[in-house]
Amino acid sequence: MKSQGNPAIEFHSRSNLKAVAGKRALRKKLGKFLSCHFAWKGSRKITVTDDFVPYSFFFREERSNGAGICGGIILHGQENLKKARYEIHT
Repeated sequence: MKSQGNPAIEFHSRSNLKAVAGKRALRKKLGKFLSCHFAWKGSRKITVTDDFVPYSFFFREERSNGAGICGGIILHGQENLKKARYEIHT
């Protein structure tokens, strides 16, 4: 079965998502990052949980044929949140 569009992104974050939501600049950065970096063919769902790094997350991909990759969505440059950027670590 072929995937249509971007996979569903499901957050199971207890604190980091709330922290990001409280900072407008980070909300925009995270939203843009997710839409640009998780448009993978064959990917059905991305489950996102808290990482130990503030404002950062762990992700696990589910593909139509089983498990996919997992890694981190890490916010770099936190000393200046306006210039900070999200990157994937696998």
